[in-house]
Amino acid sequence: MNHPVWSLEDYDFLYDIHGYFSLEICNFATYNGGMHEYDIALYEMLLRRGERIFCHSADDNHNPTPLDVPACDSFGGFAMLNTENNVLSYDAVMKSLEKGNFYSSMGPKIERLEITNGRAYIKCSDAVRINMFFGAKNNKRVYAPQYGEFINEAEFDIPYHGEYVRFSVTDDKGRTADTRGYFKDELI
Repeated sequence: MNHPVWSLEDYDFLYDIHGYFSLEICNFATYNGGMHEYDIALYEMLLRRGERIFCHSADDNHNPTPLDVPACDSFGGFAMLNTENNVLSYDAVMKSLEKGNFYSSMGPKIERLEITNGRAYIKCSDAVRINMFFGAKNNKRVYAPQYGEFINEAEFDIPYHGEYVRFSVTDDKGRTADTRGYFKDELI
């Protein structure tokens, strides 16, 4: 499901659609155009409803402007794939997408994510905040100690009462990288 905000989709309509494998949580052309196309709240609602979908970002760039002006819609959203043996063949890319071995980003990089024995470890590029969400009001978060400082890793205990868990990394420009939701039965 791509650019639901730009497409003027109603949430009730989106709740009734099933079977798509990923939601575009950031369409950078629309986001850069001021239409708030960072749909993480919609993604969270779908996860809480039990929808097992992934999330991705894309530029959707049409390059109507040069690369060095604020209106440029290039290089603002991407899906970072984790392919087998780092191969970028068609088969390897499709397998990665089908298995959900990718994350969505507007800039930050997630270098490592390990979930074992009820704990999660995440390593990333320079960040000011790393969050763990699990379908509750009180998500877990780790902040950089001061303005102008960064963190590059965090560890979390995964709560027993959440149906899923997902992670978000935020850099000093407010850009995010978001993992898909991992449901309990995937973590066992």
